[in-house]
Amino acid sequence: MNNTNTYSNNTQKLIDQGVQILLPATVFIADNIDTSKISSSVVIHPGCRISGQNTSIGSGTIIGEEAPVTIDNCQIANNCKLKGGYFKEAVLWNDVEFGSAAHIRPGTILEEKSSCAHSVGLKQTILMPYVTTGSLINFCDCLMSGGTGKDNHSEVGSSYVHFNFTPQQDKATASLIGDVPKGIWLDSPPVFLGGQGGLIGPVVIEYGSVVAAGITTRKNITTPNTIIYGTETNITNAKFDPRVYKSINKKIENCLLYLGNIFALYQWNLNIRPLFTKDDIYLESCRIGAVRCLEIIIQERIKRLNDLYNKVQQSVNILTKNNTAIATALNSQKHFINCWPSIKQELDNYKDNKGNIKQRTLLIESINIKSDYLTTLHNCSTQTKEVGKNWLQSIANKTVALWNINKEHINNE
Repeated sequence: MNNTNTYSNNTQKLIDQGVQILLPATVFIADNIDTSKISSSVVIHPGCRISGQNTSIGSGTIIGEEAPVTIDNCQIANNCKLKGGYFKEAVLWNDVEFGSAAHIRPGTILEEKSSCAHSVGLKQTILMPYVTTGSLINFCDCLMSGGTGKDNHSEVGSSYVHFNFTPQQDKATASLIGDVPKGIWLDSPPVFLGGQGGLIGPVVIEYGSVVAAGITTRKNITTPNTIIYGTETNITNAKFDPRVYKSINKKIENCLLYLGNIFALYQWNLNIRPLFTKDDIYLESCRIGAVRCLEIIIQERIKRLNDLYNKVQQSVNILTKNNTAIATALNSQKHFINCWPSIKQELDNYKDNKGNIKQRTLLIESINIKSDYLTTLHNCSTQTKEVGKNWLQSIANKTVALWNINKEHINNE
């Protein structure tokens, strides 16, 4: 039956390819879609809209099973389930699942077998393999890893928020839960963030951490296998000037640590992921999309730090004029003003931060690919994993050192 007068040309092309479009008159496939990048085994339920010249959708993926789905310039791998919601300029690797009412904005990457229940909002968020979130969650501007499999995974409880906007109206607030150098290898303890809680970014959370339900975490958890619980009783009032900062040492350290981990994941996608994607057009599209997402994240994090630099200059002027600053707070702010131009120059040249090249070469030579990505990483020898961790850590360390080298006179918070 010829439906070219009823459907868009690309909708008809997909039907002809064998794509299962249920009730095609309700489905919109934009003219800028490359239909060759949509697998013939994809199932599209009624009410869905798919657009974007870079969109690709792998085999076995089911779209819109519970509610309409809008996809715009996303790279979606094989056997994913998008049950309802909005997805723009995001990457979903194999076996990713979303419940209804998802709101997924640019720069988001979900790696293999990660999943989100209903009503989850993500932006420039990276969930590494197996990470799972509950429902009614806003978890933007953070990276989370940890766990060894679907039965031992990092989890974000329902009704959880990552607070990524401050009273000073800066967003230098990205948080690192787990990390990249160890998280890649799927052998670290999971992190559990209990429901109806939150993180006030930027914070760093170590592997094995458990934050009880209802807790809002404001400080780094740097000791592995720590549980945080209890209630807040020390609530008080104080004068507040949103133009003025206290010590910013922790904020800068955490922001640079986050960027260092993003740089490490960037190099992983440039150098190691191609070993697993070269024979699958949908996986290779995801890899290219992941590089693009990481570049979005990097530029955003540098911009936010530059905005902070401008705000801190104002803070120093006010504190100096009023002679009210605590010495350590003023010292950290002045130090940031003095060294930010050189730090920014290094961050802008992130593509040159390739880590220890000998370790990278040895890693590539030692990875024995006989199966899929996750199985291969699980089966890597301890020696191979250590080489990989050391290479990725060398990338992160170089970025962190941009602040550490010159802070001898700044006391820790």
